[in-house]
Amino acid sequence: MMGNRLFNRVQSAFFSPLTLGAIGLMFLNDQLLKWVHILPGFLTGKLSDVAFLFFAPIVLAYLLRAGSRFRLFIAFVLPAVLFTAVNCLPELSRILAGGLSLFIPSRLWCDPLDLIALPVMPFSLAFILTRRPAAPTLSSPRTRLAEIALLASTSFVCVATSPAPPVLYEPVYMSWNDFRSAVKVLPPESIGRRGKIYVKGDYLYVSEPNRGIHVIDVRDPARPAARAFFRVPGNLDVAVKGSALYADSFTDLLVFCLAQEPEDSFLVRRIENVFPYDPGQTLGEGEFMSNTRNVEKNKGVVIAWRQIMEDPWKEGRR
Repeated sequence: MMGNRLFNRVQSAFFSPLTLGAIGLMFLNDQLLKWVHILPGFLTGKLSDVAFLFFAPIVLAYLLRAGSRFRLFIAFVLPAVLFTAVNCLPELSRILAGGLSLFIPSRLWCDPLDLIALPVMPFSLAFILTRRPAAPTLSSPRTRLAEIALLASTSFVCVATSPAPPVLYEPVYMSWNDFRSAVKVLPPESIGRRGKIYVKGDYLYVSEPNRGIHVIDVRDPARPAARAFFRVPGNLDVAVKGSALYADSFTDLLVFCLAQEPEDSFLVRRIENVFPYDPGQTLGEGEFMSNTRNVEKNKGVVIAWRQIMEDPWKEGRR
């Protein structure tokens, strides 16, 4: 008899307007309020947590047919433990987000500050225990239809809770002074991404995009030997005429004097602002300027781009 009364209270809470409202609030908050910035970011960042921790144990208790205190205890402990773990263990957060991404691209924010929403769970328990027991109508077709609709809505809201924010790239700057003092003739380095190749006499000049120029001795084609590396930030092209090597360096044109031994070569002239500034030249494959933050030229040249995930409400959470 006690079990039936307890579950009838759970059933009453499950179909209550307050539970339906909490589910609707989570959906509205995740899909609209977080994006339109009507409310402060801190508030929208916590509304879904509060709503979830209120309705999740009620829904789980209903699914478990919680007619005993033990089942009711499980219905509250499981969401609390999962919520705490996701917000305190980044690896678990990534695993769960990967699972959700099977249905919709998702990302879960691992934020221990979200644990301030946990105190809502006692209110959820009190809401169940103070409900007037519902009449036992589980076999009613109308009840079954309402149950299916409510469970489907709850599943959708939970799966759609964290649409993946757009991928953006923020610039990594090198000051103009550091950029122009970074040019050096160095010992050979391993070649990364290969660019244009220029052959002149006994030497091969290989441009590594945005890094510099590798000088390779090819007098013995069977045994090419790396001789030097001209570090030239922002380099894309190279040309040699006589004893002069010309190389672009973002906006500037550099002229090197080639010595008989490549490692003895040196920079003889820099002509500044010959080429238009293109901060996008350091973007990688599949990265586009439309997905980048604004570039501030006064900060220097953009030597790389760092991928970030845009969180439209993150500033309000700091």
